[in-house]
Amino acid sequence: MNISGSNLSSNHSEGLRNGYVHHAGRVNGSEVAAVEGKHTTPASGDRVEISDAARTAANDAPARELALARKALNAVPELSSERISEIKSRIQDGYYTNPEVLRHVAAQIANDLAGSSF
Repeated sequence: MNISGSNLSSNHSEGLRNGYVHHAGRVNGSEVAAVEGKHTTPASGDRVEISDAARTAANDAPARELALARKALNAVPELSSERISEIKSRIQDGYYTNPEVLRHVAAQIANDLAGSSF
């Protein structure tokens, strides 16, 4: 990203009148500020350029996230029909509403997530 042509010095007081300047600094040698509040018209000549690489990365993000989700799903071990029946029976019997069981299940999930490579 390249931000150029900024004229913050003359617009800084305008930004303070119209909003709250919560960050100011320099980008590529030009002063910039993030202003909350009313929108102000940018000085003529100000512009922001988004590189082709940044556009490509943004467009590819959903595909990467889907691939990661598929990888995680494929890493889950398959359950036998007997185990599925046992779990369904425990749910119907209220087994998983027991506070001690809930703590144990939550701890196991936390351990599994802590060891994952997502």
